[in-house]
This record gives sequence, C-alpha cells and structure tokens, in this order.
Amino acid sequence: MKKILNFIVLMLISIFCLTSCVGQVEKPHDPNGPGNNEGKDPTVDPDDDLITYSVQLYRNGSLWIPNIEIYAVFQNDVSTTEVLIDDFYGTCEFKGDGDYNVHLSAVPEGYTYDPNENIVDPQHTDLIIDLYPIQSFDSGNGSDEYENAYDISRIGYYKVELDSVNDIKYFHFLPTQSGEYSIESIADVYADEVDPNGIRYSGTEQYLGVGEEFLDGGVSLEGGFTTNFKFSITFDATELNVARPFSISAENKYNTYPCTVYFKIEYVDDYNKGPAFNPKVMEPTEASIDVTPTATGTFHWLSDLNGGVLDVRNCKYNEDDGFWYYVDPQTGEEHVLVCLVDLINKSLPSFGGNFAEAIQKVPTYFCLVADDGTRLCYDYFLRSEGPLYNEDGSVFDYQGICYLDYANDDGMVKVTNELMEFFQLLSNNKEFFKDGEGWIETQTNSNGERISAGQEDQWLFACGYYE
Repeated sequence: MKKILNFIVLMLISIFCLTSCVGQVEKPHDPNGPGNNEGKDPTVDPDDDLITYSVQLYRNGSLWIPNIEIYAVFQNDVSTTEVLIDDFYGTCEFKGDGDYNVHLSAVPEGYTYDPNENIVDPQHTDLIIDLYPIQSFDSGNGSDEYENAYDISRIGYYKVELDSVNDIKYFHFLPTQSGEYSIESIADVYADEVDPNGIRYSGTEQYLGVGEEFLDGGVSLEGGFTTNFKFSITFDATELNVARPFSISAENKYNTYPCTVYFKIEYVDDYNKGPAFNPKVMEPTEASIDVTPTATGTFHWLSDLNGGVLDVRNCKYNEDDGFWYYVDPQTGEEHVLVCLVDLINKSLPSFGGNFAEAIQKVPTYFCLVADDGTRLCYDYFLRSEGPLYNEDGSVFDYQGICYLDYANDDGMVKVTNELMEFFQLLSNNKEFFKDGEGWIETQTNSNGERISAGQEDQWLFACGYYE
C-alpha cells in the first residue's frame, strides 16, 4: 500500500513539472524582462553602433567601374574583412568600429597603387583609392650598373621583376626638372610576402664602386617580414647632366620567383645649393677661326694607339701657335692634336658611340667642380646652349661664341690649353677612369683593347690627329 502511495505522488509531481515546462515555451518573450539586454534600447539594431566606411576606386583622376572582381580588404591587428566592390557604382561599404588599413585584392592590368597609404578611421570614413599607370623605363634592361641600367626621367609608379634572391636591377634616375625626389618601394605590409631592398650610390652612373647605402625607412609593420625602403635624391639646376644611380633587390618570404617589386618616384620640393646658382661661366677665349683643322689624310684616335693606353708624354704644347701636338714615338713626326667638340651628333669611340647615347641624355649642363670647389659652367663653352643661371636663379641668355662654331665637318677643333683643361676636368668629374672600373675603362678600342689612362693623361680620350 505504501508503494502505491509513493507511485501516485511521483506521477502527480511529473504531471505538474510537464505542465510548467509547456507553459514556459508558450509564454511570450518579454524583451524588457530581467537579464534581457540590460541597459539597451530594444528598438536599436546592434549594427547601428558601428561606423559605415566607404571606398571608391579612381583611375586617371576619375571614378572607375571595375571590369574585374576586386575586393576591398579592411584589415587591422585583430580582424580582416573582404568586401566586394560593386561593378556598377565602383564603390563598397563596410561597417566597423576602429581604424583599418584598406588594400585591394586585385588591380587592373597595367596599373598599380600604394597599398600602404589607404586608411579609414572614425574621423575619415570615406576613402578614394587611386590607381596609377605603371610607367615604362626610358631605356636599358637593368642588368648592370653602367650602360645597361634602366634609365628613368619621369616621376610615377614602376615595377621591376627579379629572378632570384641574388638578382639586382640597376637604375639611373635623371629628371628634367631640378628638385628633391623620393623613391619608395610599396610592397604590401599586410601581405608581408616581399622584402625589397634599395641601395643608393653616392658616385655617378659612370662609377658606382663607392658609397653604397642600404636603405629602409618606408612603411612597415613592427616585427613584419616586409620592410619597405624610402630615400630622397636631390638635383640642383646645374646637376641635370649626371644621373643618380640606385639599385633594387628583394627577398621573397616563400622563395617564389620571379618576384615583382613596385616602387614610386615622387617630386617632393624645390632644391638648390645656393652657390650652385652662381657658377663661374667659362667663356672660350681661344676659340677662333684658327682652331679649325683641315680634315686631310687618315684620322687616328689616340685611344687606338699604344695598346689603348693614353699617354700625355707623347704630346707636347707649342707656345708659338697655342696648340697641342702628338709626337710619333717611332718617327718623331709631329701632328696637330684635334678633339671632338660636337659631343651630341658625332661618334666618340671611347663610349662605343656618340656621347649623348652613352650617357642616355643630351648633356644640357656641363657644370663641373674644380679642385678648389669652384663650380665652372661650360654650357656655352662648347655648344652655345644652356640655359645658365644668374645668382638669383633666373635664366640668362648667352650671346658669345663657342668652339662648335669653328669645328670642321667631323666636329673637330685643334686642341688649345683651355680645351685640354676642360676635357681633363670633365673626365675627373665624371670619373671616366677610376681604378680600372671607370666608364671609359670598361670600353675597348677598335683593336679590342681596353682603354686606360693615368691621372694626367685623361683628357686625351677625346683626341686624335689627321695623318
């Protein structure tokens, strides 16, 4: 009997509990009840606390509607979100609550951008990402630091492909406008796959053996693999005949090659050295009809004689007529020395071609620095062209004569003392001869011999005689 009573009590308890559970499920939810969204307005969507960021794509200065699938990637230290850019409006929106770096999942062919300069935050919610055309190099293939280096004269965005971790590409930067320029790699720091390395050389494009400077300073993340480089290069108005050399190499995090490095060159500001705007203009005092040679007989470049060794001991100066002569070491016969002053349009064997082709730039400026630091400008000395500058930086016109006025059809004039001094200073400033690695020293004469010269013999690189 006691067992039956216990069973009845258990059944009643079960029925009561079941009724209680069913009643809880059917009871309407009270959003304002205890423990539900305490302190929050139940009519507000939680997303309303977030900030709406927008991104637009611009190309060539105008809104661009993508014809490929492109995602804007919103990324910071804690999250990454990809949002498809609308292919009708060229925009996208993203809701967030902090600062985000924004980069793109892809770019159209032939364009690039700086993936590290686009940031949104609560004070800057609307972002325009500019796409820029990839510039082509003026000439060269980048394979070495001398005549095959990539030549660049324009600001803009560039890319270069590297075949291995040991591959180095060389560049000569020579703009048409004086000023300060920045050169910066733009590897994506969030992708963190490529570590570019830039080296700026303190020499000239003719000799890069000294002054290597490994550089960073671009955008990077603390502890990241990618460390972009950034450096500046300056050109005074009288330095636009000498290219500034630099090189780029890179390490790929996953050892995958070829590896592409994107970089940009930007104009920063005006630049002048002050005294450089007040050069001493070298007017030719020995240029006259008397320096015009007669082109008869066989012509011999001195660089083709004596095994390609230039030797001033085979030359002498005649004080009576003011000209230099070559003395044949075998016969003692004297020949008046002539030199090439038409460096733009005539061939100069020391460079394997004409001078302008050799330096990849028409030499508008021949402003050279003497041993005492004086800046001597020979712009009008040879060619009556310029411009040159007054002390205040304004341009002035020169109306005098030049040596080219008296050159023969071969572009030659007889060598005077002031011409000898000019070509000696030109060779020293450009480092044509430098411990076997100078520009001319890397060339060969018509006999296949390397051309060489001692310190006092360098001016003979442009000289020869008619026999």
